Amino acid sequence: MPEKTATPSSTPAATAPVTIDDGVYFVPSEIAPGTYHATDTGPRCDVYRDNIYRLASGPGRVTFEVQASWSTITISDCGTFEAHTPTPLASFGDGVYLVPSELAPGAYRATDTGPRCDVYRDNIYRLASGPGPVTFEVQAEWSTISISDCGTFERTTP
Repeated sequence: MPEKTATPSSTPAATAPVTIDDGVYFVPSEIAPGTYHATDTGPRCDVYRDNIYRLASGPGRVTFEVQASWSTITISDCGTFEAHTPTPLASFGDGVYLVPSELAPGAYRATDTGPRCDVYRDNIYRLASGPGPVTFEVQAEWSTISISDCGTFERTTP
């Protein structure tokens, strides 16, 4: 079995992307605490913490954080992840986004959504759905926002 090691987000930008194969990674010996990001995952990409808590799912853009207190990260059908330093976004499309590092608290709106637009908080709570104009508000204590088939959202509050 090939050795599995992932690089944390504190790694300098010159470091090559880290390839993470499907499997179970022990924290911190095989995957270091930090933020990881993939932009082109498989159609059924799933990332779990301690085999219970879903952190992220695909297809498309997937971002997740690893904390030192966790035991394992299980990854399936996700392809190549890179260490990632999140920055706040003013506009964004389908994918999973970290709160507040990528999506700052405030209101967001998309006017040209797909027929099955869905916006979820922490992969559990539906915040909005379409078609038509879709708006939602982000609160600082949330972990993630997942968006599918929604077009482009713009921040509407400063």
